[in-house]
Amino acid sequence: MQKIIFVCSGNTCRSPFAMFYFNKKAAELNLNIRASSAGLSVFSKNKVCQNAITASYAYGVEEEMKKHFSTPITLTALSDTDYIYTMEYHHSVVLKNSITDKIITKNNLKIEVLGQGIPDPYGGSIDDYNKCYDEISKAIDLLIKEISNG
Repeated sequence: MQKIIFVCSGNTCRSPFAMFYFNKKAAELNLNIRASSAGLSVFSKNKVCQNAITASYAYGVEEEMKKHFSTPITLTALSDTDYIYTMEYHHSVVLKNSITDKIITKNNLKIEVLGQGIPDPYGGSIDDYNKCYDEISKAIDLLIKEISNG
Protein backbone atom coordinates (compact mmCIF):
# COMPACT_ATOMS: atom_id res chain seq x y z
CA MET A 1 0.00 0.00 0.00
CA GLN A 2 1.29 3.44 -0.90
CA LYS A 3 1.36 6.13 1.75
CA ILE A 4 0.94 9.89 1.64
CA ILE A 5 1.54 12.34 4.44
CA PHE A 6 -0.02 15.80 4.41
CA VAL A 7 1.99 18.41 6.30
CA CYS A 8 1.11 21.88 7.57
CA SER A 9 2.22 24.02 10.50
CA GLY A 10 0.17 22.96 13.52
CA ASN A 11 -1.73 19.88 12.26
CA THR A 12 -5.02 21.25 13.60
CA CYS A 13 -6.94 22.15 10.46
CA ARG A 14 -5.44 21.88 6.97
CA SER A 15 -3.43 18.66 7.01
CA PRO A 16 -5.90 16.65 9.13
CA PHE A 17 -8.75 17.71 6.87
CA ALA A 18 -6.67 16.77 3.81
CA MET A 19 -5.91 13.37 5.36
CA PHE A 20 -9.51 12.55 6.27
CA TYR A 21 -10.93 13.81 2.98
CA PHE A 22 -8.26 11.97 0.95
CA ASN A 23 -8.80 8.71 2.84
CA LYS A 24 -12.57 8.95 2.39
CA LYS A 25 -12.21 9.45 -1.37
CA ALA A 26 -9.53 6.76 -1.74
CA ALA A 27 -11.67 4.24 0.16
CA GLU A 28 -14.71 5.04 -1.99
CA LEU A 29 -12.63 4.21 -5.08
CA ASN A 30 -10.89 1.19 -3.50
CA LEU A 31 -7.48 2.76 -4.13
CA ASN A 32 -4.50 1.07 -2.48
CA ILE A 33 -3.19 4.28 -0.93
CA ARG A 34 -3.78 5.92 2.44
CA ALA A 35 -2.84 9.23 4.02
CA SER A 36 -1.68 10.45 7.38
CA SER A 37 -0.94 13.99 8.54
CA ALA A 38 1.50 15.89 10.71
CA GLY A 39 2.65 19.39 11.60
CA LEU A 40 6.02 21.07 11.55
CA SER A 41 5.31 23.19 14.64
CA VAL A 42 3.53 20.82 17.01
CA PHE A 43 4.73 21.02 20.60
CA SER A 44 1.73 19.50 22.39
CA LYS A 45 -1.39 17.58 21.45
CA ASN A 46 -4.04 20.08 20.42
CA LYS A 47 -7.61 19.47 19.35
CA VAL A 48 -9.10 20.84 16.16
CA CYS A 49 -10.92 24.16 16.59
CA GLN A 50 -14.69 24.46 16.19
CA ASN A 51 -14.51 26.34 12.86
CA ALA A 52 -12.42 23.50 11.40
CA ILE A 53 -14.97 20.94 12.56
CA THR A 54 -17.91 23.00 11.28
CA ALA A 55 -16.30 23.51 7.86
CA SER A 56 -15.50 19.78 7.57
CA TYR A 57 -19.18 18.86 7.96
CA ALA A 58 -19.89 19.58 4.28
CA TYR A 59 -17.30 16.93 3.34
CA GLY A 60 -18.50 14.21 5.69
CA VAL A 61 -15.37 14.06 7.86
CA GLU A 62 -16.49 16.06 10.90
CA GLU A 63 -16.52 13.05 13.24
CA GLU A 64 -12.90 12.27 12.36
CA MET A 65 -11.95 15.92 12.83
CA LYS A 66 -13.59 15.96 16.29
CA LYS A 67 -11.36 13.07 17.41
CA HIS A 68 -8.10 14.38 15.94
CA PHE A 69 -5.17 15.59 18.04
CA SER A 70 -2.19 17.32 16.46
CA THR A 71 0.82 15.15 15.65
CA PRO A 72 4.39 16.34 15.04
CA ILE A 73 6.30 15.28 11.96
CA THR A 74 8.92 12.61 12.65
CA LEU A 75 11.70 11.00 10.65
CA THR A 76 10.04 7.64 11.27
CA ALA A 77 6.84 8.84 9.61
CA LEU A 78 8.76 10.33 6.72
CA SER A 79 10.81 7.20 6.16
CA ASP A 80 7.60 5.17 5.91
CA THR A 81 5.88 7.28 3.25
CA ASP A 82 5.94 7.57 -0.51
CA TYR A 83 4.65 11.11 -1.06
CA ILE A 84 4.62 14.26 1.02
CA TYR A 85 2.18 17.03 0.21
CA THR A 86 2.67 20.28 2.08
CA MET A 87 0.11 23.01 2.45
CA GLU A 88 2.53 25.82 1.66
CA TYR A 89 5.79 26.22 -0.22
CA HIS A 90 7.80 27.07 2.91
CA HIS A 91 6.75 23.75 4.47
CA SER A 92 8.31 21.90 1.53
CA VAL A 93 11.52 23.92 1.84
CA VAL A 94 11.81 23.10 5.55
CA LEU A 95 11.29 19.40 4.86
CA LYS A 96 13.72 19.27 1.93
CA ASN A 97 16.36 20.97 4.07
CA SER A 98 15.85 18.71 7.08
CA ILE A 99 15.27 15.24 5.64
CA THR A 100 18.44 13.27 5.08
CA ASP A 101 19.34 12.38 1.51
CA LYS A 102 19.38 8.74 2.63
CA ILE A 103 15.61 8.81 3.32
CA ILE A 104 14.80 10.74 0.15
CA THR A 105 16.90 8.42 -2.04
CA LYS A 106 15.81 5.15 -0.36
CA ASN A 107 12.11 5.87 -0.81
CA ASN A 108 12.39 7.96 -3.97
CA LEU A 109 10.41 10.37 -1.81
CA LYS A 110 8.40 13.06 -3.55
CA ILE A 111 7.75 16.36 -1.77
CA GLU A 112 5.20 18.65 -3.40
CA VAL A 113 2.93 21.54 -2.47
CA LEU A 114 -0.78 20.65 -2.56
CA GLY A 115 -2.54 22.56 -5.32
CA GLN A 116 -1.24 26.08 -5.58
CA GLY A 117 -0.58 26.20 -1.84
CA ILE A 118 -3.26 26.46 0.82
CA PRO A 119 -3.22 29.56 3.08
CA ASP A 120 -3.66 28.92 6.81
CA PRO A 121 -7.15 29.81 8.10
CA TYR A 122 -6.09 29.36 11.75
CA GLY A 123 -7.83 31.95 13.92
CA GLY A 124 -10.01 33.08 11.03
CA SER A 125 -13.74 33.10 10.46
CA ILE A 126 -15.86 30.16 9.38
CA ASP A 127 -15.75 31.64 5.86
CA ASP A 128 -11.96 31.39 5.94
CA TYR A 129 -12.17 27.71 6.86
CA ASN A 130 -14.85 27.03 4.24
CA LYS A 131 -12.67 28.63 1.56
CA CYS A 132 -9.63 26.69 2.75
CA TYR A 133 -11.44 23.34 2.71
CA ASP A 134 -12.89 24.10 -0.71
CA GLU A 135 -9.34 24.63 -2.02
CA ILE A 136 -8.06 21.46 -0.32
CA SER A 137 -10.95 19.32 -1.57
CA LYS A 138 -10.48 20.51 -5.16
CA ALA A 139 -6.73 19.82 -5.01
CA ILE A 140 -7.32 16.37 -3.52
CA ASP A 141 -10.01 15.56 -6.09
CA LEU A 142 -7.41 16.29 -8.80
CA LEU A 143 -4.81 14.22 -6.96
CA ILE A 144 -7.20 11.28 -6.61
CA LYS A 145 -8.04 11.54 -10.31
CA GLU A 146 -4.31 11.42 -11.18
CA ILE A 147 -3.74 8.42 -8.90
CA SER A 148 -6.74 6.48 -10.17
CA ASN A 149 -5.81 7.14 -13.81
CA GLY A 150 -2.09 6.61 -13.35
